[in-house]
Amino acid sequence: MVEDAGPSTGAVYLTDADYDGIVGSMLANAPEGDLWLFGYGSLLWKPEFQYTERRMATVRSWHRAFCIQPWQAPDP
Repeated sequence: MVEDAGPSTGAVYLTDADYDGIVGSMLANAPEGDLWLFGYGSLLWKPEFQYTERRMATVRSWHRAFCIQPWQAPDP
């Protein structure tokens, strides 16, 4: 059993209001037309917004791994 050490020293956590401001700013500066999001990294994606369409996508030359131990570069 490992005790939870709590938040990292000096860590800054954003509030819902912070995220709302960031998204509002991004949308205000976005080009006109459709907005596509790429939902990466989640086994379960439950967006908190209404969407009209979804499509499968692949990002070539990108690797993702679920690692329990620290990653080490392979020997050359």
